[in-house]
Amino acid sequence: MDKICKFEAVMDHVYGKYSSSSWRPKAFKKSHPRYLWTDAFGVCNYLTLFQKTKNENFLKQAEILINEVHNILGKTRDGSKRLNNISTEDHPLNGGLRIGKPDSEGAGMSSDGQYFHYLTKWMFALNRMALISKNEKYNKWGIELVQAIHWKFCSKDKQRMFWKMSIDLSKALVNSEGGLDTFDGLTMYLILQNTQKNFDKFENMNQEQKSDWEEKNLKPEIEHMKLLVAVRYKGYSTNDSLDGGEALWLSHFFPEFDYAKQLKISSSFSFRIFV
Repeated sequence: MDKICKFEAVMDHVYGKYSSSSWRPKAFKKSHPRYLWTDAFGVCNYLTLFQKTKNENFLKQAEILINEVHNILGKTRDGSKRLNNISTEDHPLNGGLRIGKPDSEGAGMSSDGQYFHYLTKWMFALNRMALISKNEKYNKWGIELVQAIHWKFCSKDKQRMFWKMSIDLSKALVNSEGGLDTFDGLTMYLILQNTQKNFDKFENMNQEQKSDWEEKNLKPEIEHMKLLVAVRYKGYSTNDSLDGGEALWLSHFFPEFDYAKQLKISSSFSFRIFV
């Protein structure tokens, strides 16, 4: 069995084999059918399979999985309503997305809520879907997700972030800040903004149009993240290989930035155990 066949077999095991356009991804667990972290990587995996094989079914599976996540994790735990009164089918992320944990909302690891670093993975998945499908709707959804959640995850003085919020984003469930959250956020925000610039032909705009466009497309959130990153990146260090792996991954998107250079250097120490 070649690598692509093995890859496809793993995805079939996790999500179920594709049969027709009526296919729906297999539930993560009966008690909580979707899980944001797993499904973000699931979308990326289907997109990779599509790129490698040119089989349109994989692109369709990525699309269906995205819709399922929005229809389940974009709603309350009982599925009765969306997480925000202004969320709609066309704009499903105005209230963010639940994690999909088995237990009710709370600070515990098995308790539901909203995780910033899970939401950034979903932003990335939406961005990749936009690029590969050439449908800007998905990138716009990523931008709308940032605008919905960014300030909610920040302290009142805007000097720090919280890594876990309540399902309705009204309060922090954990007061600490994720070690990579600011770097993760800045990187994903820039990716989304740069992609939208290409879709909207930003370079053809005059200066006034560019200024107006940027205000509507993440400039406030990016400028804020830059401030947070500026006072954190020199002190970043980790001995954890999982943390280091993500830091190394984040560092390759904008390698010319000082924070990316520091992430690359610091993350290398976490892999010494494997050498």
